[in-house]
Amino acid sequence: MKFTGFSFLASALLFGFLWSCQSRMNDENSRNNSKLLKIADSLYQFNPGGADSVYRVVLKDSASLDPRNYADTLLGLSQIYSNQSAFDTAVYMIGKASKIADHIQDTVLLMECFLLRGNLYLNLGEFDQSRQCFDKGLALAVRSNDIENQYHFNLNLEISILPYIRILS
Repeated sequence: MKFTGFSFLASALLFGFLWSCQSRMNDENSRNNSKLLKIADSLYQFNPGGADSVYRVVLKDSASLDPRNYADTLLGLSQIYSNQSAFDTAVYMIGKASKIADHIQDTVLLMECFLLRGNLYLNLGEFDQSRQCFDKGLALAVRSNDIENQYHFNLNLEISILPYIRILS
């Protein structure tokens, strides 16, 4: 009987130790993915191909570990695809990131999604859709008392109505 109790205790301690190691490893992987994400963000203007490769590594690693990193990676890839005129893919990736932001209830990430989608539509000349994105983002920024994003959304709303002002004048 003592041996059974001892082996149960030893197994429980071993399991606890292994779980702790796995948790630390996941935290370390998440930190490494955050660093890679920052590198990819800084690369995408100068070397889109390199940024694309780094984003894909982070995408693969962070899918199960950190939904925020995963969504940020999708947004970074959406900017690369937008610059390459693959607009459908960019919109799809922003939509996927938006669903993650909703799921994890990250208002800052959700505002970033609205801003990127609105800018994408603005670049495509789809002013009504861009205004809708900026309006939703502004409402969210007001509700969360985020002054900086209120400024960004107001500025983009003004830019999105410029074509209509030119038509009227």
